[in-house]
Amino acid sequence: MAPARLEQRVTFDYSPDAVWQDQAACKGMNSELFFMTDDGQPHPTARAVCEGCPVRLDCLEYAQRTRSVGVWGGTTEEDRNRGRRRAIPTDERDRVCAFVAANWERGETIPSIVERLNAEGFRSPRVRAKWNVLDVLDILRRVEGVH
Repeated sequence: MAPARLEQRVTFDYSPDAVWQDQAACKGMNSELFFMTDDGQPHPTARAVCEGCPVRLDCLEYAQRTRSVGVWGGTTEEDRNRGRRRAIPTDERDRVCAFVAANWERGETIPSIVERLNAEGFRSPRVRAKWNVLDVLDILRRVEGVH
């Protein structure tokens, strides 16, 4: 007789900056749903849960920062690796931070800042990708203390 399989529930390693985890749509669900199936594909339920989750971006940022495995923020490891970050020279990073901060102080919205970064030709910190909202939020958190 095969041993009974225990169902593991989604839990998180808590840290003071991770209060978003209490609001995660997947909290308490079977964690196996958030790992690849035998055919190497994400379980369809995982992305559906993530799609409507109110903390999807926080979850995605966490996965990118911790190199977590499985589906986080509606993305697989492969999805996240495609958007992995590259080092930007300090002088260029300083110009980007100044550009973002100045536009933010003028009252520009984050999507508009993203659009301008891409239009102005600033190099994205991600390989083969354009600037996105998460990139700008990361800069604003560091420069302006925006949460």
